[in-house]
Amino acid sequence: METTAARISSTGTNASIKQHYDQNYALHLKHLKLKGMRPKTIEAYSRAIRRIGARFEYQIDKLTEAHLRGHAHPQLPGILLRPLQHGPAPRRRAAPASGRY
Repeated sequence: METTAARISSTGTNASIKQHYDQNYALHLKHLKLKGMRPKTIEAYSRAIRRIGARFEYQIDKLTEAHLRGHAHPQLPGILLRPLQHGPAPRRRAAPASGRY
């Protein structure tokens, strides 16, 4: 039986596939840093790309939404791509007046 990663065909050797992935990964990191994202956000995004890359043998250029949904958790389809729903932002308490200016 073929694995999902094996079905995602690509021309080239494993070394060239990994090299292409590494180049795209480095470019991805550069873009995240240029956007001014915080280090923890960059780490979380990078970890997700590394995990998906390893799962699909670094052939992530041709992944579909179905591949990613299956990767997130096979028993819970849609968990990876479901938008987060947040309530209203909590109200901040006003700082006490100190009388000093």
